[in-house]
Amino acid sequence: MLNYGRILSNVRAQDAQFQALILAYQSTVLTAGQEVENGLAQFLKSQEQVKFLAESVKAAESAVKIALAQYKGGTIDFNRVALVQQNLVLQQNLLAQAQGSIALGLVQVYRALGGGWEIRLTGCEPAKPLLVCPSPASTQRCLRRSRCRLARSTGARSADWGIAPGAARAGRPTQGSVRPTRG
Repeated sequence: MLNYGRILSNVRAQDAQFQALILAYQSTVLTAGQEVENGLAQFLKSQEQVKFLAESVKAAESAVKIALAQYKGGTIDFNRVALVQQNLVLQQNLLAQAQGSIALGLVQVYRALGGGWEIRLTGCEPAKPLLVCPSPASTQRCLRRSRCRLARSTGARSADWGIAPGAARAGRPTQGSVRPTRG
């Protein structure tokens, strides 16, 4: 009874801290969703922009050919040819920027989703083809040995290989686990 007030205030403080953590989590999730959406929008808009700019570059190239033919025919001066060529270079520059924006949008999406889906082979020997083992039990032993070797050399985790945690220990394949192949 003497500690009731202290316990009650401690419960309220913990509840307030819990609510603050919930709000922080919700904010993080909303921010991540916004980053993914922005990356996808940039990726898709850039693809559309590249399509239009490629047509623009083709039109500018044909304009340069026409201007050069007219210059050789003596109907226009070289200033006009230089302006048309300058327009072609401008259009090519815009096309290159839009193509770079496609890659940036895709990188932004990968980054917002967490990235790291591929095996990191830095400092390791090249990847070998899928294991061919006679039985699931021997496949699991092979996987454990190869994971341990790779983990020691790279400091990587089992999640980096797309293998479900516990799949090798349980002796059964799960979604995302490596399955044996028959040769």
